[in-house]
Amino acid sequence: MISYRASLDVPATTLEAVTRWLIAHRRRAGARPVQRAASARVQALLVLRWFKEATTLKVLAADAGISVATAYRYVHEAIDVLAARAPRLPQVLATARAEQRPYVCLEGT
Repeated sequence: MISYRASLDVPATTLEAVTRWLIAHRRRAGARPVQRAASARVQALLVLRWFKEATTLKVLAADAGISVATAYRYVHEAIDVLAARAPRLPQVLATARAEQRPYVCLEGT
């Protein structure tokens, strides 16, 4: 196997923010056990690579040294954390109106 370094075209501040949100999520009551296969930073990196580069779960898992099942769970857990922080449609529309935006583009994937 050949290993190499790569760069992800995402600001470091984004990785830091997502990591903080995941740490907070992991500390809440009823969260999965404290002992995890990978750190919150690795989990944040997994989901950012998945979004930005559409990296397969098999590759993400191998790079992180975790199982494919764990990578799947980590990516979907992180998506839930991100979705919970996203503004709701009424808030987006109200902001657009207040800023007198002529249109708003919505992505539904």
